[in-house]
Parts: sequence; C-alpha cells; structure tokens
Amino acid sequence: MSREGTRKADLHWTQPGKRNLAGSNQMEANFCGRVRRDGLHLGQAQHMAKDREKWRELVAALSLVWDKLVSYAHLLFVSPGASFCFDNEGYQQNNEDCLQSIVLTNTGYDLIVPGNWSIYFYSIRIIEPHLYPYLSGLLLSSGVRIYHHTGYLYEIRPDPKIFQPIKPKEHLTLNFKSADFVVSTSDIFPNWYIHKRGGKSAVIKSTANKSNNFVAPFNTSAQWKRYKQDKYHPITVMDRYHINSDVKDFGYAPADRIIPTPFYMTVDEDKKVDLSFIKHKDDYESVTWQQAYTLKVDASSNRVLITASTAVGAFYAIQSLLAAGKFADRLFQIPEMLIKDEPRFEYRGLQLDVSRNFQTKAEILKILNTMALYKLNKFHFHLTDDEGWRLEIPGLIELTEFGSNRCHGDSSETKCLKPQLGSGPFQDTSGSGFYSVEDYREILRHASSLHIQVIPEFDMPGHSFAAIKSMELRYIKSTIGKQKNDSNGQQRKNLPWKSSTEFLLSEFGDNSSYMSVQHFKNNSMNPCITSTYTFIHHIIKSVKKMHEDIQPLKMFHYGGDEVPNKAWSKSPACKKLIERDLNIKDRQGLKKYFAKRVFELLETEDLDIGAWEDGLMDIYGYAWQNVWEWNRAHIAYEMANNNYKVVLGHATHLYFDHAQEPNPEEKGLYWATRYTSMRKTFGYLPDDLFGNADYKITGDAIDLQEICQDGYGSPPLVRDNP
Repeated sequence: MSREGTRKADLHWTQPGKRNLAGSNQMEANFCGRVRRDGLHLGQAQHMAKDREKWRELVAALSLVWDKLVSYAHLLFVSPGASFCFDNEGYQQNNEDCLQSIVLTNTGYDLIVPGNWSIYFYSIRIIEPHLYPYLSGLLLSSGVRIYHHTGYLYEIRPDPKIFQPIKPKEHLTLNFKSADFVVSTSDIFPNWYIHKRGGKSAVIKSTANKSNNFVAPFNTSAQWKRYKQDKYHPITVMDRYHINSDVKDFGYAPADRIIPTPFYMTVDEDKKVDLSFIKHKDDYESVTWQQAYTLKVDASSNRVLITASTAVGAFYAIQSLLAAGKFADRLFQIPEMLIKDEPRFEYRGLQLDVSRNFQTKAEILKILNTMALYKLNKFHFHLTDDEGWRLEIPGLIELTEFGSNRCHGDSSETKCLKPQLGSGPFQDTSGSGFYSVEDYREILRHASSLHIQVIPEFDMPGHSFAAIKSMELRYIKSTIGKQKNDSNGQQRKNLPWKSSTEFLLSEFGDNSSYMSVQHFKNNSMNPCITSTYTFIHHIIKSVKKMHEDIQPLKMFHYGGDEVPNKAWSKSPACKKLIERDLNIKDRQGLKKYFAKRVFELLETEDLDIGAWEDGLMDIYGYAWQNVWEWNRAHIAYEMANNNYKVVLGHATHLYFDHAQEPNPEEKGLYWATRYTSMRKTFGYLPDDLFGNADYKITGDAIDLQEICQDGYGSPPLVRDNP
C-alpha cells in the first residue's frame, strides 16, 4: 500500500476532571486494523465524523500484503493533568509524579488480540522514573509493556501472555506515572504511529498535524498549574488590560518602524522627498566608527545624503531609509529627517537550531533577510545535536546519509535515527534533512551580502548522539567490507576498512550508562580516545574550507554544554588518562581536558572559540542560565570581569521556543520561565542584567534586595565588554 494509504488512523486525547474517566467528553474517531490470532494487522482506515452521521469513503483497495478489513479499534487517550499529581490517593507532592492514562476502546466487531504490533508515542517526561530503567519493558496491569528507546520516544507493546483480548465496545485503560508535570498541550507531541514488526508503519491520523487537536482542553487550575505554589494562570482580558495599561498612543512616526531605534533622530512629516529625485552630493560629514552612519533626507534640495566610513554602515543606512518610507501614488516617499546612528553592541545575533527541526535553505535565506532589516549581524547556526546532523562533511558520508534522517528504520538501525519530537516514522518531515556543501556556501554568500557573519555550531562532547551513531555505523560498514573476500580469497578494494576506527567517537569496552537531560543515552563523545580529535579536526578543516573564498571562518562554536554526570564513568581509556594525568580527577576534569584539546585544534586553524557558559574554558562565552533560583545569573558578569567576551543569551527573556503566555493552549517550553512575551524580549536590559529580574519560576516576584542578600550574588560589572 502507498504511504498515503498507511496514514489513515485516528487517535484522540480527552481530559476529564480529576479521575472521572468514564465521564469524559470523548471525541469519536476510528483506527482500523485487521485482527487475526497472531496479532493486530494494520489495514485501511475510516474516520467517523463528530456528528456520527457521515462516513468517509474507504481508502482504495488493500495491497497483497494487507488482507481484508474485518475489525475496528477505537483509541481514546486521556491526557495527564496536575490534579493527578497532588490528590490524596497515594501521590505525595514531593514525589512530583503525575498520573497518565491511555484508554484503548474496541469499537469494532471482533476481538483485539495480542500480536506483533506496537504504538509509538513521545513523552517529554520520563515515564515511571522510580522504576527506570525497565530494560524488559514496564509491565502495566493492563497487560501491555512500555519501552523507552531514547530521547522522547516510547513504545506500547501488548504482552503475549498477559494481554487480554478486548471485546467489541469494551476498553482497556493503561495507567502509569511520569515525572514532573504536563501543563501544556504542546507537551504532547504529534505524529503518534502504529508499527507492525516486519511490516509497515501508519501515522495515527488525528495526531498527524501540529494543532494537537487530539489533546482535550485544560479546564481547571489543577490541570494547568505545575505545582501548588505555581502562581500562573491563563491570561484573561482583564489581565491583558492591566498588563498593557502603561502603553500610550504616540501616533504615527517613522521612528516606530525603524528597529532598533536610532541613536539620534529628528523627523518632519510634513516634508517629503521622492526617491526618484535623489541627487548626488559630494560633501559629507566624517563618520569614524565602522558600523556608524548618518542619514539626511532634505526636502528643500530633494536630496538624500548617506554618510558612512564602511559598506556595512551604508547598508544599515539603507535599511533605515527603507523602514522610514512608504509608497504613495506609486512613488516611494521619505519624510524629511536626520538620523545619526551606531550600534550599541558589536554582537547582535540570532541563533537557529535546525537539528531538532530542520529548516530548508530557502527558509534560512528568508531568516537572513529578516535579520538584515533589524540590523542583526551574527547568525549562530546550530547545525548538530542529538536529534540530527545537518551539514554535509566531505569524507564522512554517514553523517548525512544516516545522521541527518529520522524514521522508523530496521532493527539494525542502519537507515536512520529514531523518530523524535513528533517527527513520525517517515523521512518527509522536519525531522530529516541536511545542507549540501553548495547549499551551505549559498547561505554564506547571501549572509555576506547582508553583512551577517555565520557562526556554525557543532555541539560536543555532549549533545552528540547523531554523530556518535553515525561514526559507529561507519565502523560497522567498513568492518563488514573488511570481512568480504572475492573468489580468490583476496579482500575487496575501495572499502574504507583502513580507517574503520579513525573517526570513532565511542570506545569499545566503555560500559558507562547515563542519560542526558533530554533523555538520550550515551550521547557524549569520548574525550579520552585519539579518534575523537581526528574527527573534530576533520570537521573544523572541512567547514573552514567551505568558508574560505566567501566569508572566511572566524569563530567555531563547539557547544560544550550539558554533559551528563555519569559520562565516561566506566571508560577504560578515561581511567588510564586519569591515572596518567594528575590534573584530571573527575568528569569535570575530563571536560576541561576535552576543551583544551579542542582549543589547541582551533588555534592551529587561527579561529576564535565559542561555547556555552557551562562548557566554557576560554574566549567567547554564551551566557544562558539566568533562571534566578539557580544562582547562575551572575556568571555573565564574572566571565566579563575575567576577560571573556560575553554573549548574552539569557533564557528567561531571549529563548523564543518558550510559550508566549502562561496558557496551556500556547505552544512552547517553560523550563526557564513560564512564558517569554514580546514585551519581555523588547524590554530586556543587556547592560543591566539584574534589572531584568522579575519573577521566580513559580511566578513569585523577585526584588533586587532578595537577589543580593539571599545568595544569588550580584557582582558589579567592572570591565567594558560589548
């Protein structure tokens, strides 16, 4: 059956109050499958309309692989709520556990029996954390086992000995606990799917969109609050009125359209200059700062005068000119004005993560255009992470042939990484994709034309699951080739077995077992083996070559953040390194050793070094962990005072992947702050970091006295560090 024919299955979540599952307002839908004694076979699907009056036509005939449709199964999901976490029925507040329920209802005519079928879904929270890891599957009383693969991917599989057939119109409830809380519909990722082992996969139809309509509304405070102390609630009309009560109508002014606001500006709206009458003027004022400019629009002489000492300054003047003008009578008119402007900060950047969700080259070019309108000049390109590797590297084809793809592959996992973040079982979603060398060079050319510096990031040693698995596959492929002989017993040529271990990022015999914050297992490059640095140096040289004749590479960002605590704890190579080097005593020492080795490689290539603050050892530091209760907001000042160049990327105000309001229907994360609004972002004070302190993660207000006296620390900024 075609792929389109395999995506016809429906799934809905409903959310009752407290535990009254039977009283939930269920939304009808149908998953259709063929049932035999050896298991549930996927078949065509049929969607029942909400009014139950209209049936959709059955999809075209089944292929020879799939037999005649004889039964239906109705999958209803009950979403978790905070009320399950804090009731009086055995769940203590300090445990921070949340009860989730999945209800499987048979709306067909035959039994649903155990077999070789599974349902795959994504959970942002660890399921049954107190019982983890459950290598043989977490057996539930309902007769199914839940398996955690890696990241957010989980599997529901019927136990052949315990699972009881579900009779028509009966249901089976799967109850389990998860860590922490679920307070937003976007905590539940889309594109759940069903897979028949040895067969095909089908996305459950009602989950095959980004709207999360299969998740029922969060109607009570017990459902949208994370814990009892949580002060946040969905913003009401009255809340919005009070929040914006200080906003005044300043009327029409070109300055409203020029962002960022120029350093100095005067405007006379009554006088206009039509750009079709621009005349050249030879005299100009002196501008010395590289990115500064003066823009003078003189209606009396019909002249527009731009003064700048560099091309980038002139470019910014043009951006302001375009922002201030408008079309009238088919002519582009500019009011008379005088602007004297210069950037407040040398680094004005935007970071884009394309590893978790891939963006096409065309989309990148659009983003660069938008950056230019706002006079942003640094594009931090996050190209790799656990979920995918996005740049072609000559000589290491596995990084993109395997590491750039996410899908439900074969059991040997030689085709793709496993689905994550709702990417589903197929490769035609944002879970898969990469930039060829020429794609990347086109991006560089476009960025250069807009005076934007591209800063590529290859996150390591943590956040490297995709790279590690790709290089393991390279080893496996070369080993298989090594073992194959021709008819004369001679090894076949043109196979890369000579370098089979040259680029390995993991060590044979390393029995370390650990999991990252994002639930990836063994995702950190081993810093104690030579091949790790061979790989890194190859990446550095390859990327530098891509840049050299377009935009010479200036900075290489190596990430360095969030290395799991137990990484390399049972690595034989690391044990030997610690015994040999008295300066290395623990994981933190190994991180420093790794950073030092990477710095040495970058120094040989004459490159600046970028890293997140928790991976920082030298040069540019990207400060991000300013959650006030974490007692880490002061790190930005400490880095600056110790001669680091500091880039502020504080999560409470500048992370756009967070929800824009504290509403369960608003998509986004909330680990750093319950929400990040446009008002918070535009109100951010980069030169007065602690002036941004507003609320704790609970919503309780913070004052400066509390920050200074209760251990948060507020060291003065003593070094001028733009």
